[in-house]
Amino acid sequence: MSGPEPARPAVAFLLGTAFSFTETFLFNQMRSLTRYQAITLCNRVANEERFPWTEPRILGRRQPSKIGQALRPLHGRLTLDPAWMRALEETRATVLHGQFGTNGLIAAVYGKKLGLPVVTSFYGGDVGILLEPRKHLRRYWHYILGKRALFEGSDLVLVLSTAMRDDLVRLGCPASKLRIHPNGVDLERFRPAPRADRTGPLSVVMCGREIEKKGFAHGFRAVHRARAAGVDLRVRWLPAPGPLGAPLRALIEELGLGPHVEILDPKTDPAVVMRESELMLCPSVTAADGDKEGVPTVLVEAAGTGLPAIASRHAGIPEIVVDGESGLLYAERDEEGLAAGLVRLAKDVSLRARMGEAARQKALATYDARKLAITLEAHYDALAALALRRSLD
Repeated sequence: MSGPEPARPAVAFLLGTAFSFTETFLFNQMRSLTRYQAITLCNRVANEERFPWTEPRILGRRQPSKIGQALRPLHGRLTLDPAWMRALEETRATVLHGQFGTNGLIAAVYGKKLGLPVVTSFYGGDVGILLEPRKHLRRYWHYILGKRALFEGSDLVLVLSTAMRDDLVRLGCPASKLRIHPNGVDLERFRPAPRADRTGPLSVVMCGREIEKKGFAHGFRAVHRARAAGVDLRVRWLPAPGPLGAPLRALIEELGLGPHVEILDPKTDPAVVMRESELMLCPSVTAADGDKEGVPTVLVEAAGTGLPAIASRHAGIPEIVVDGESGLLYAERDEEGLAAGLVRLAKDVSLRARMGEAARQKALATYDARKLAITLEAHYDALAALALRRSLD
């Protein structure tokens, strides 16, 4: 007769909010773990219907996302959050995982106090803050000043792309601590659909928050140019709420695209939209404040469904969209180039099919959430072993 299954070791994820509306990549990463139990330390819970989290979740009594509070323990002047401390002790967490650089700094504080190894994951905007510190000093000065403590206190630093790794090396992160670990997607959910016999306007999908770095204004202008060149396109736009919602809707009307843009409910399943479309348009740019992408998850999802992409040569995008093989890349803000790409792929069904198949194979090889979970747990194993060696020294 077999006894009860042994308890899984715990990894504690530090978040500000569990989870923001567009953070499917975090939710997928955490729920894909099999050998480790994921517990969440956060200061706010949101979008529970969208992200039905069943593992332990501990709310801090203070605002642990305020980096100023996190810096004080480096000088021995802050009482750490008792709810978090109790959870870490009761679950016997073996690893702390700070999601985003801001929370990695907080994880470094708790790791130092408890002797636990720390992994920090960067996703894009958190790197942009450090690259353009003067533009973010008022809001993020604690994070910016804590950069050295973050890098020193993190035993492992995970990034989405080679470009992001290079940025962090320039910022002073030791290259020996850096590993590329992409965001994975569920490739059973994001699977291809037959497209060869479709008729009517070509369906182009755009997805993401209504913010500057997504480049939607450039995307709509490119679609306008492509339509003016005689290509029958319609856009299926799946936006997540952001500050540019009203200006973008005004631009759609100004360009006369109203009848040709379907604005979808943010809760619409992107996997369904992508399977019903023929092209992915991702015109990302570096924002005025330095904010930029890591590798947009929507591009990985689109690749999974076999969609060729027309995208900007920006941040880590060239690592998922291989120019001329799984899509077409153009310089940031090159609306004429993006339009030319739309025209080219709209007129060449066989090229779309070849690129779509290449995109799917790229996703299978590099972005399978199940395979990446195995890799992530191997990182946790190595960190747990490191902590054990330290305790014996």
